Amino acid sequence: AAEADALRRLGRAAGEGDAALDARLQGGRALAEALFPGASEDRVEEDGGRVVVAGVAVVDRGRLVSADLAEIRARAAEEAPRLFARMQAMK
Repeated sequence: AAEADALRRLGRAAGEGDAALDARLQGGRALAEALFPGASEDRVEEDGGRVVVAGVAVVDRGRLVSADLAEIRARAAEEAPRLFARMQAMK
């Protein structure tokens, strides 16, 4: 529910209608399910600065605890040029 609320708030601020926002949310869920089968059944709990997904703490006191943030940033920097090239090709 929080995800949908945030999407609607930000989308409306950008001038998007509810139908387009609903389609985007459904598309994101379908993509997550395709990439991570069973993900739609995962329970996400948020309590202040703690986020638990399917029983695993992901964020604790506002800090990522389930992965190496430096490694994520490095991988993102490596992949960004390829992603941006693909996005440009779709225009």
